[in-house]
Amino acid sequence: MLAFCMAGAGLPGGFASPLTAAAVEQSKENAGMIEVFKVDWSQADDPFAPLPSGWVISEGHRSHFSIVTGALGESGQSLRIENVAGEARILRLPLAIDPKQITGTYYVEFEAGIDQTGAGWAIFLLVGNVLDFRVRGSSTGDGGWHEACLMDPSNQPKKVFEFPSGRFVRIKFALDADRKRITNIWVDDSPVPGFAGMDWKNNTIASNVQIIGTTPSDVEIYVRHLIITRPVEPETGSGAMETAASDAPFSFPPIPITRAFSEVKLTLQQPELILEKIDEPLFFSREQLSALPQLVRTNPLVAGVWEGLRTKVLRALMQGAFPGGKQPYIYDLIGGLPDFALVYLLTRDAATGKFLRAAVLDAIARPMEFWIHAELRRFDPTMPVGGLETAHLTSGLSMVLAWAPDLFTEEELASIRHALRMKGLEPCLRWLERNTTRNNWTAVMGSGAYIAGKVLRDSQAMALAESKLGEYLELVEADGSYSEQIGYFNYGIRSLIPGLLAMGLERTTPLLKQSGLKDSLTWMVYYFAFVAGEGDGKYQPGRLNFGDDDYTTNPDYIVTYLLSAVLQDGLGIWLTERYHGSGTAAADADWLLLAVLGACQDQVPAAVSPEERRLPLKRAFDNGVGVIRSSWEENGVVLGLRSGGAGRTQYSHDRPDRNALVLFAGGEYLLVAPGRASYRSPLRSSWDLKTSSHNTITFNQADQSKTPVANIIKTYTDDRVEYLVSEAAPSYVNNPEKVRRHVLFVKDPGYFVVWDEIAARSAEIVDLHWHMNNGDGQGRLVQQAAGQWVFTRPRAGLQIYSFSTTPTESYVGQGIMHKGYSYYPGDPNEGNWGSSIKLRISTKEPVAAVSFYTVLRPQPAKDQGGGAGFTVTFSGTDAGERDKLSISIPDKNDPGRVKRTDGFLFSESGLRLTIKDQEGTTLYHVEL
Repeated sequence: MLAFCMAGAGLPGGFASPLTAAAVEQSKENAGMIEVFKVDWSQADDPFAPLPSGWVISEGHRSHFSIVTGALGESGQSLRIENVAGEARILRLPLAIDPKQITGTYYVEFEAGIDQTGAGWAIFLLVGNVLDFRVRGSSTGDGGWHEACLMDPSNQPKKVFEFPSGRFVRIKFALDADRKRITNIWVDDSPVPGFAGMDWKNNTIASNVQIIGTTPSDVEIYVRHLIITRPVEPETGSGAMETAASDAPFSFPPIPITRAFSEVKLTLQQPELILEKIDEPLFFSREQLSALPQLVRTNPLVAGVWEGLRTKVLRALMQGAFPGGKQPYIYDLIGGLPDFALVYLLTRDAATGKFLRAAVLDAIARPMEFWIHAELRRFDPTMPVGGLETAHLTSGLSMVLAWAPDLFTEEELASIRHALRMKGLEPCLRWLERNTTRNNWTAVMGSGAYIAGKVLRDSQAMALAESKLGEYLELVEADGSYSEQIGYFNYGIRSLIPGLLAMGLERTTPLLKQSGLKDSLTWMVYYFAFVAGEGDGKYQPGRLNFGDDDYTTNPDYIVTYLLSAVLQDGLGIWLTERYHGSGTAAADADWLLLAVLGACQDQVPAAVSPEERRLPLKRAFDNGVGVIRSSWEENGVVLGLRSGGAGRTQYSHDRPDRNALVLFAGGEYLLVAPGRASYRSPLRSSWDLKTSSHNTITFNQADQSKTPVANIIKTYTDDRVEYLVSEAAPSYVNNPEKVRRHVLFVKDPGYFVVWDEIAARSAEIVDLHWHMNNGDGQGRLVQQAAGQWVFTRPRAGLQIYSFSTTPTESYVGQGIMHKGYSYYPGDPNEGNWGSSIKLRISTKEPVAAVSFYTVLRPQPAKDQGGGAGFTVTFSGTDAGERDKLSISIPDKNDPGRVKRTDGFLFSESGLRLTIKDQEGTTLYHVEL
């Protein structure tokens, strides 16, 4: 039998070294969890790797423990604890941690198996004085299953599941240190049915882990690993659906509505009937609300939005459930409540009212853990602090209370108000009062609190929330850019908009016009690649995605419409129509768009294109991102350069990725950023957050600082070239003198020269990383010659020429590119190995200084393979300490004929470009 005994005042980490208090500080952060202790025999060469400094064999002999392969008929290796009659086998491992760190939930996972059935105890797992888990065989020993029991506080066994023999079983316990309770058990990733939790046997955890094969025992025991984790402190810089634990002690089922409603029409009421039963229009004036039905009849856009919203609610009524269902129920609820509330306000439909009533009464009866979303967020039962889900639920319930009071009795209304205040508003206010971070959470929490305060007539809550929303506006950079990047800008501003509407646009419009938001539509338009669709006239998703952002997302039409209306800037309407369609085609089933259009009435301006605005093709924004475009036409070239430091949002959702490039061309995403896995996925720490996963420079493949700083130090534009230079030396922990990236775009015929100047303070291996899109398996990278590759995709490709001032080696391998956000690890949007193609070019030997020269030539598919005549030659360093690069440009009509030669000189003083025709006449010269 096996006893696994863990104890201590906490839970630290590391397999191959003694576990000390210092190890806690260095514990491994992974997928939103910190591995505070890990022993993995599936990767070990020696069962006693830390001995003699870490482990002690309390009983038994070294020969009783061994590493074996193929145990129980399964591949891989494990620790074998030999069946020795009459003799116990005990390994003891020390733990050390500051007792003050025992808070929140810890997860204990071990994977073990036994070779046969048998009577008596087979496995004995002790976690100090906290958890006592035992597996005992049947008296007959012929069933193949054993009783898995927890010993309760009175030391009596309580069966929790059946444990099979002959295979490995992975068991995971959730230990809530705050409630002193075992809250959840999972077996092979599935929760144990019917397990309602059990109090700890004792309030202390002893100071060691023991792995014990007890006696008597008549089985061989095999153990693969023992891992103890705890959630990372929830980041207030996180987005809508993210942070801490992947498996959680709180999980709540959806509302038990099973009735499907039929024959529902959802007809708009007359204006006077809409206003009759409400006191608080909330996001509208009474005049705007009464005019909304007429606006639906006369404005094709508003009519389309209403029809989309009406159809969504009708479908939900027919199904008897909120839309969604593939994520935790709270997200279905917070997404559905506003839709149903607004539809009920405008129709007073009986079926909608019944559904809404059931959902609200169910929601207010749910515990605080549900409102806080303790499945994901940190939960303090003594003083609950709200999270993003709390704020959204608070806002949605406030809308129901304001727009549908006739659905409830006076007693029920009192209960709703009480729940709204105690479970919604108060936790949101606590967050606002305690918050010191600078990110999108402020918009979400402030809006939820303001709306609830308005409905509950709490002027103090409204004042606090309004001040925080004002602070959030200050996070937008002066030029309209945003440092959390465009995805979290959209989320933050979209969440801010209900608060702005609740305050009244007549009050908030002047504030918006005085903030950086006045220029945000201009910033947004630079990020999109305008990928042509399949004949429907609409662009497909494609945008620059540095940091925790996705490239596969369209412009947020709520944000673009609101900003266009209040700022009278048609650029947002142009963006929306090109991506979502115009008129009724732009309609989406979203209550907030209808509210925005209703509040703005006829203030939405006509569309204005970037060409009409005469926007330049190169910008360096205050958030640190530089953009070079070939044009504003569809399928053009768009390059993004990541520079900058913390920005106004500090390092929220940032990456150690300074000087990284991404590139769209010809309707394809060619040079890619990783995007983001689930915040709880192991890929986040092992790939997404690595500097080497981005198109930039590393030293010995090490990461940049967690607080990287770079600066765009030079820009230049004329009729022939666009030029950006970013210095990123302060981003590196080895303190180099120079890590400078020059990006020069030669407009005709459309190629880039990327010059990386590196000067380290000591000799190191220097690496240049490139990553190409293979998300659909259609990317191909072929080496044509030394330092020359061609990357192809269905619509466009990229010629890559690489040179350096010192010998290099190149490596091609698999990388990862994510399609979009994933709530759970392994969701479909999460990339797999091979979803990007990685090209790494590294110096053969450590060097103190090196320059890399890379020529990038994007080409549409029709021109791929037509690179004859375009040749790149690197001449090396001349006597004047200048590096020479020459590019021959073929005649478009006669590819075999050289039309001109572009000559580059690189030196300490900068870059020089001279363009000559075939006769040697200088056509262009610039020194940069």
